[in-house]
Amino acid sequence: MTTRTRLFLRLIIIIALLPVIGWATITTLLPVYLQHSLLPSLAARAGIDNFHTRYLFINLTEAGAGFTIGPEESPDVAVSELTARYNPVALLAGKLEEVAISGVEIHCALSDNRIIFADPGLQTLITNPSPAKDSGGATKTIQLPLGVKRVVIRRSALICRLADRVIRLPFAADAALAAKGEANGPLQVHLQLFPAEQEIAITAALDLNQQQAHLTFSANNLSPHHFAGLIDLPAGLQLETKADFSGSADVALSPFVPMDIKAQLSLQDTSLHYHDISLSPKKLPQQAAPPIAITFSGSRKDITQPLLFTVTGSLPDLAADMQKTILSLPSPSIAIKGSVAADTISIDSAAHLSLKAKNEDLTVELPSIVLQATGKRQGKEGWHVQGNLNVDNALFDHHSSGTRAEGGSLTLPLSWPLADGNAEGKLALTKITWQEKEIGALAGTIQLQENKLVMAADFHSQLLQGVTASLSLSSDISGETGKSAIALTIPPTKLTDFSPSQIFPQAKDISFSGLISGEAQISLGAGQLTGNGRLSLKKGSLELAEQKITVSGIETTLTLPFLPQLRSAPNQQLNFSSARLGELAIDGGTLHFTVESNSSFLLEKGIFNWADGSINTYALRFSENHLQPEMIFYCTQLKLAGILEQVGIKNVEGDGTVNGRIPVSFNEGKITFAPSYLYSTPGEGGVIRIAGGDFLTQAIPLDSPQFGQLDFAQEALRNFSYNWAKVHLFSENDTLVMQLKLDGKPASPLPFAFDSATGGLQRTHVQGAQGISQPILLDVNFRFPLNTFLDYDKNLKDLLQRAR
Repeated sequence: MTTRTRLFLRLIIIIALLPVIGWATITTLLPVYLQHSLLPSLAARAGIDNFHTRYLFINLTEAGAGFTIGPEESPDVAVSELTARYNPVALLAGKLEEVAISGVEIHCALSDNRIIFADPGLQTLITNPSPAKDSGGATKTIQLPLGVKRVVIRRSALICRLADRVIRLPFAADAALAAKGEANGPLQVHLQLFPAEQEIAITAALDLNQQQAHLTFSANNLSPHHFAGLIDLPAGLQLETKADFSGSADVALSPFVPMDIKAQLSLQDTSLHYHDISLSPKKLPQQAAPPIAITFSGSRKDITQPLLFTVTGSLPDLAADMQKTILSLPSPSIAIKGSVAADTISIDSAAHLSLKAKNEDLTVELPSIVLQATGKRQGKEGWHVQGNLNVDNALFDHHSSGTRAEGGSLTLPLSWPLADGNAEGKLALTKITWQEKEIGALAGTIQLQENKLVMAADFHSQLLQGVTASLSLSSDISGETGKSAIALTIPPTKLTDFSPSQIFPQAKDISFSGLISGEAQISLGAGQLTGNGRLSLKKGSLELAEQKITVSGIETTLTLPFLPQLRSAPNQQLNFSSARLGELAIDGGTLHFTVESNSSFLLEKGIFNWADGSINTYALRFSENHLQPEMIFYCTQLKLAGILEQVGIKNVEGDGTVNGRIPVSFNEGKITFAPSYLYSTPGEGGVIRIAGGDFLTQAIPLDSPQFGQLDFAQEALRNFSYNWAKVHLFSENDTLVMQLKLDGKPASPLPFAFDSATGGLQRTHVQGAQGISQPILLDVNFRFPLNTFLDYDKNLKDLLQRAR
């Protein structure tokens, strides 16, 4: 082989090896160039100095790398794999088919509504993303050395640290870039966010030349259960719903400023639960509940102006179930206007709603509720809100008691944070009725303070002229278990001949006078309603004209330690100076009693001054339906002359007394006196004198066989001294029989003689006759109809029924 031939073969081998040598050179030197020169240079031009390449490879159709931004031990951004795919021929023309990025983790912290990165350069890039400008003031865009048709991001996540937890937000993206290899070309980006395994889709059209973008976003069937770690709800509050939202936005990119936003939120199958309260939209049987729709729109003229926004809510009829109480809110609505500028948010909002609540005992209707509020939040400060709550034409109806209040109104100034400087509001109930009778009106003030809600109101009634009841309320709102206290005060007020018939039609014959006063306190805390009260009557009098009953000199103070139950403390005391029940006169007395309920009254002990002595009774229970079956009256030192006078005998006097017990029973509307006896004190006699009148013989014919005996007894009782006396009481059919037995003798001889023809005594008219003066035993019967006592029984039942 000649030398020329050998040289030619060597040239052919060298030419054949050039691509291999070139490729070996590219695959060896290009990664080094990219890792140590190009990529750090591009990062530095973006302001990032802390850039680290973990690995880098190149082959015939693709190249790949892994890198981090930030401290190597805990980088802010870590990219597990970045792969560039290309066609070798297109690569020579400076074009890449696709850049695929996977395993991206972005670590940041959220504080004071700012995203914070550990790397200063990355923080500066995020905080101030405006591109640098050249010496002429024109914006310099980042020029990529290669054109990229598509960028794909998969299996990536944003990991954000909050004060008390870490939020992980997986995401994926797909972007179509400009073909010329410049980052300022029109970009189509599709972003998918996966918060709590839900999906939110965002599409962005970015114009880097104009530094602006148009975004559209949507999500379907979002459930709050999946956001339990992201959304803090108050303790005990549970929200169930399926949320769909969509919208669009135009934003400026340099700096990043929203220019125009429109969004819609639709909540399906919504229900809100808080302890025993459940709130949800009303729905017809076999039909789905209507959705709750909320819309948002906002815009600004330019980036220097604030973003003006509105939020409107169109809600269907809502219904709530709260411990056997049904609440309904027909079509409530909300409207919020506001602005966002830099770090300041301002709002002006209004909510309009009405409310109806009903259960077995109570109906509440609030047809017009308006809540207006203006607020501002600036920088790191919290919200500062001022507003008003207005309620008109409120109605309250308590069915079982027949109590109804109409024309209710409320104006309450509000503020947040709560403070003591709030202005006083007003409240009123213009018409309060009971049993269809108008009894008065309520008006006062209400104020929201830092830790409590306070109210003061006065109750006025045309029925009780001059009587004003003062009502005050203090409700603690500072803690989870707030307490409320209500105080009612009735200052001393004089009533004169007041007729309860204006309130109780069946009490038309009752009149009442006296000085009344009272107070009550009721507290609500930990679900318990407790209270106490006091009601006093001084110099009182009561009259039932038709029943001929009067009571005067009433003095009592009723203590009620178990409010709201109508139950008194034991051993309440009522004193009165006098009373009359028909012909019976009582010279005062004292009652020791307990009000057991609104329909039961226990007379623990009664002391009545009657016939110059006393009558005591014990443990008598009176109820709405019946009196106690049996009562026993214990009589002490009753003056015999006083007893006779009380039963209708005129002109009686004397000085003897009797003692004993009188059992009285009530059964099936009948009153019965069991056989009972009153005795004079052993060893003590007395005198009885009945002057004038035919008190025994006035209805007896002169020719009657009984006339002589009754005439003798009548004459003896004109002035009779007795050694002992006995009164026997018993019922005989519908008559009370009082049998009086006296053992003694008349003060002077009686003008009577024995008539052998009739076998009885006859009055003698013989002048100088001796008459009868020896000791005798008088036995006299008095009869009284029991109807009188039955009337007293009926009247007492009526009083208990009326007081209920």
